[in-house]
Order: sequence, then C-alpha cells, then structure tokens
Amino acid sequence: MKAVFSKFRLGLPFDDIRAIAEKASRILTLTHQFGEGWLIPGEIAAFAEQGIRHVISVQPFGCIANHIVSKGMEKRIKTLYPDMNLFFLDFDAGMSEANIRNRLHFMIEHLR
Repeated sequence: MKAVFSKFRLGLPFDDIRAIAEKASRILTLTHQFGEGWLIPGEIAAFAEQGIRHVISVQPFGCIANHIVSKGMEKRIKTLYPDMNLFFLDFDAGMSEANIRNRLHFMIEHLR
C-alpha cells in the first residue's frame, strides 16, 4: 500500500503504529483503549508534525472516540500544536445534507 500511495503527488508516508503511540502519549495516556482511543489524537499529532494544520475527523454519530476522546483532547492538542484547526463531524442517518454543508462551510471560512 505504501508503494502505491507514494506515487501520488501529495502522498505522505504512513507513520509506524509505535511512532503514533509515542505521539499520542504526549496528549493522553495510552490506557484509552476504547474505540480509536489514543489512535485519533496520535494521528492528529502526526499530521501536525508533517505540517498539516487542518483536520476533519468524521465518525458515526455517538462514536465514543469522536465524542469523548477527540473533542476531549482538542484543548491539549491545540496547546501542543497552536495552529491546528480541528473539526469533528458526527454522521447519523437523519443528518441533512444542508447541515453537513453548513458545518463544513464554517470550517472553510475559518481558514480564510
């Protein structure tokens, strides 16, 4: 997969899971083993260290990882990476397209 992905102009190498765990351990304890627990904050930290400053985390509605871990870690992530722009988007079957577009529009406006 790395070989195929590396052919893309904007493709970035994947971090080793141990490196992601080390990055996550600066944000929260690795005992967070539910859902994506420490994986989402670790990946966000990896993005920040690669110069990616805008992250959208899309999860199913009611997902523990998005509701508790990601949103709960937002302040700590922004303390470590002040330029990070985070947007957490929960999807459920009843979510309207207009609602999704409006929320994404607000994030894009924040980029300007």
